[in-house]
Amino acid sequence: MVALPIAHATTVGFSPAPTTRTVVDALGSTVTNASSLALAGNFISEAFVFNPSLSIASNVTAITVAGGWKQFGLDTITSATDPGVALPGLNISAAGKLGSSIIDNNAGTTQAAYFNAKSLYIWLFNAPTVAAATQMGIFRSTDASVPWTFATTNGGVGDVLTYSTLISSAPTILAIGGTGSVQPAGVSFPNGALQLATTVPEPSVLALGGLAGMGMLALRRRKQRK
Repeated sequence: MVALPIAHATTVGFSPAPTTRTVVDALGSTVTNASSLALAGNFISEAFVFNPSLSIASNVTAITVAGGWKQFGLDTITSATDPGVALPGLNISAAGKLGSSIIDNNAGTTQAAYFNAKSLYIWLFNAPTVAAATQMGIFRSTDASVPWTFATTNGGVGDVLTYSTLISSAPTILAIGGTGSVQPAGVSFPNGALQLATTVPEPSVLALGGLAGMGMLALRRRKQRK
């Protein structure tokens, strides 16, 4: 008889209440579930900086390595999806509120216990995939009363944590490494919005665009003279 491994199950989620913060893009428009991606996980280091001159995909690659990112729901060694996990799990509602939940029920080579008592980070994108995204933000809360910290499973199952982005209960939400910003409540946005950071075209791309525009203008003038 083969002994079955003990499952370490933890569920983490956010409640998209009307009074919670809104996720907005770099221009202040609401980010919705049809055009977003929300990931939960942990960084072992915050020694990374968002580089707006690089694509989002390139930023993700660099930040993953520099920060030691581990995504909740993925095997911490192979990065394969853990058994029984439906990804991404978290989402952003039509009203721009972070919500839903994800369960890591891994009894494989790595356990959900990897995340025991570690800080929870939320990685948000303005597209359904990293490859399509042009903006992103990484956020965590340091509020002592409602910290974003993973539960300690201790070999048990059924640990459930629901986190909050309410200004009243979690005022110290931070954007990490220049990957966005947290707007003051009632100043730019009524909900103290979580705002994403955007990339900018490289100088060479801007130069090519300018040359193309000049070429089209010259061609138009030539046609007008004929």
